[in-house]
Amino acid sequence: MDHLLHHLLQTSAEDHPDSVAVVDGSRSCTFGELDARSNRLAHQLVALGVERGDRVGIYLDKSLESIVAMFGILKAGAAYVPFDPAAPVARLALIARDARIGVLVSGPEKAERWPGLARLGAPFRSLIVLDDHDPARQRSLPGIEVVTPAAVAQQPAERPSIRGIGLDLAYVLYTSGSTGEPKGVRLSHLNALTFVEWATELCAIGPDDRLSAMST
Repeated sequence: MDHLLHHLLQTSAEDHPDSVAVVDGSRSCTFGELDARSNRLAHQLVALGVERGDRVGIYLDKSLESIVAMFGILKAGAAYVPFDPAAPVARLALIARDARIGVLVSGPEKAERWPGLARLGAPFRSLIVLDDHDPARQRSLPGIEVVTPAAVAQQPAERPSIRGIGLDLAYVLYTSGSTGEPKGVRLSHLNALTFVEWATELCAIGPDDRLSAMST
């Protein structure tokens, strides 16, 4: 089996399970916790019918949950498509249609915009909500299965046995669309790992370093 992007997390979780992986404001998550949380999401995606090569949308503000979503989708054998949190609903619906996104991972901060995405033809059959444990805030969407955080938490913490190769699609980034409709740029696991390895060597990144997430 080829080396895949999420194997970097798995190796760190095995070697340094108690080391901090992500800091989000006052919250933090260790490599072991991040590995387990993303495993649960991966199992949930597989249970919803997500298969190798499928595209799964991420509609979250920059957060710990967005990191869990990225790794969980990769572990399910799928590719993630990040939605710009500040983009108009019409643009996001166009991306969802173009990428044929059947499952969306989102959070309660975007709940007001879910119906608009559905009305504009986003082909979601399922929506997974992360980090919303207040039952009063749970929403229903006609024709769309909504999976709660409690349901995801019931999934196994063990890694799913999904095989893949380096040329498998890892994520799709959409251009700004300033000259027309947005176009998706497809990146494979091999593309991403080549950049990660180059950047790590160039910047001499080690275990004591901290990297800030500045991009959208």
